[in-house]
Amino acid sequence: MARFDVTAFLAEGARRAAEIDALQGRIDAALTDFTDRASGDQAALFAAACAERAAGILLWKAAAEGRQQEADVYTRALEQAWGETAAGERVTSSDFDRMFELAQHDVPVRKDPLVKAAGFAECAALALRSALLLGETGDVSEVRAVSSSLWKDASLLAKRTEAADLEPEEISRQIADMATLLEDGATAEVKAALREESRRIGRQWLDLASGYAES
Repeated sequence: MARFDVTAFLAEGARRAAEIDALQGRIDAALTDFTDRASGDQAALFAAACAERAAGILLWKAAAEGRQQEADVYTRALEQAWGETAAGERVTSSDFDRMFELAQHDVPVRKDPLVKAAGFAECAALALRSALLLGETGDVSEVRAVSSSLWKDASLLAKRTEAADLEPEEISRQIADMATLLEDGATAEVKAALREESRRIGRQWLDLASGYAES
C-alpha cells in the first residue's frame, strides 16, 4: 500500500487556497465594475442565472419533505426573478422569512438523508430571496449577496463531495456571465443562453447534493 504523502497533500491544499483567494479577488473587482455599470435588467438576469443553478436543490428538498406548497412558491419566485409571469400570488422577498429554509426552527436530529442537504438548500433560498429583493428595490448591489450565496453553496458542495473544482468554476462562471451581460446587454438571446446553461449546471449540482444526502 502506498504511503500517504502528507507534504503533497498540504501543498495541494495550499495551492487550492491560493487559487480561491486569487479568484475571490477577481470576482470582487468584477462585481464592483458590474454594479457600477450594469442596468437593472442586466443585474436581474445575472441574479436569476445564479438562483437558477441552486434552485433545483431547493425544489427537490422541499418536495421530498412533503412541502409542495413551499416548492410552488419557490418555483414562482424563480420565474419572477427571470421576469416571467407565474400563475398564483406574487412572491415577495419577505415571504421567504416564513419558509422552512430561512425560518427559525430546530433541525430534527435523525438519520434523515434530507437533513444532510439542509445547508445546500439554505444557500439556494438566500440567493433566490436576494434576487427577488433586487427586483423589488432596483438596488443593483444585491448581486453581491446573490453571488456570495452561490459560491458558498458551491464551496459547501465541493467539501461534501469529490467535486473539488466547483467553487473556482462557479466564481469563473459568474465573472464570465457579468462580462457577457455588460458586453451584449440583457437581450432575449442572452437571457435564454444564461438560463439554459444555469439549468444544466443546476442538474449537476442536484445530482451531487442528492447523492451526498443518500450516502
